[in-house]
Amino acid sequence: MVGRGLFMALCLCGCAGAPVPAPRGGDPIAELLEEWELPGGQVAIARGGRLLVSRGYGVAAEGRPVTARTRFRIASLSKPITAVAVHLLIADGALALDEPALPHLAASPADPRWEDVTVRHLLEHASGLDRHESHDWTFESRRVAKELQTPSPPGLDAILRVALRRPLSFDPGERYAYSNLGYAMLGAIVERVSGRAYDAFVAERVFAPAGIERMELAHTRPSERPDDEAAYFPHAREARARSVFEDEEEVATPDGGFYIEPMAAHGGWIASAADLVRFLAVVDGLPGPDDVLSAEALDAVLRPPSNPDWDGLDIHYGHGFFVLESARGRAWMHDGSKPGTTAFMMRAEDGTLMAALFNGRPVGGNVSVAVEEALREMAARLR
Repeated sequence: MVGRGLFMALCLCGCAGAPVPAPRGGDPIAELLEEWELPGGQVAIARGGRLLVSRGYGVAAEGRPVTARTRFRIASLSKPITAVAVHLLIADGALALDEPALPHLAASPADPRWEDVTVRHLLEHASGLDRHESHDWTFESRRVAKELQTPSPPGLDAILRVALRRPLSFDPGERYAYSNLGYAMLGAIVERVSGRAYDAFVAERVFAPAGIERMELAHTRPSERPDDEAAYFPHAREARARSVFEDEEEVATPDGGFYIEPMAAHGGWIASAADLVRFLAVVDGLPGPDDVLSAEALDAVLRPPSNPDWDGLDIHYGHGFFVLESARGRAWMHDGSKPGTTAFMMRAEDGTLMAALFNGRPVGGNVSVAVEEALREMAARLR
């Protein structure tokens, strides 16, 4: 396990903003920004208890460069954080993987199959929710508000009431279908089981042991964001949208085209890349006393899911992480994407911890694969 030495190194680098030498043979992240036309980004890499890179690139906002301390939206990199929070409650004996989710959601579903949805199904994206066949409800603020005849934007409880009026797309456990709403439900379960706000529970049980002090939940409106948060530059094809706020018309999509507050548990945190490496360091499974989960709990997070969609593949979705099995070993990772946001983090096969954040999102092509390749190349050059 990477221990206290890594946390101190991250703190010193982040606070001092010390320059880090470029990797031998050039800088793959700088090249990625140019190739994919991303305005700004940030990277952190650690190995063996030593921070190898923590630096910013490009533009955070007009007249402001990205530094090692700039914070970005992390989008779906929030899901592993939520999964770890759920497993902490399981370790406490307050929750069980195979218990029904519905009693914790305080809502009455139209589809009786909701009675069969378990916490495990939500973690594995196998609950029966399919955003491609229904709606990605946390992105449907005005639709929810219209149905409930309430002001827009609605909170998560209102979103859940509307979503649970719809039938599931498939029987629970039958197959995999990536679901933002399912992880939003897990955040609600964390709150109701712990008796605390989702972000307060995560801050105490996940972030504090990792030495993380600067992660917080994002705000939709720029006026409510901290001064060190990046601005977001959406691609021209998704640059403008109707605002979720009733006192606005059209806005820049990241600034009101969707309401990020109810997305907390599936896509609502802001962080620096160094913060994300800190998080990975307490779920990396390396020898030492500092993981927040036991070896048994981490194995439950990473093992293949109960649904058959991943059978025979070298990659699967566990609980909050994509897990890659290869001859080199096991790696776990997640990517994230919203208009104006690209994010990626990985615990590599050799234990190297890597994270990258950007304040743009290309339209077309698989930028997450390109980010992973750039991070792996940078890490290899830093040996």
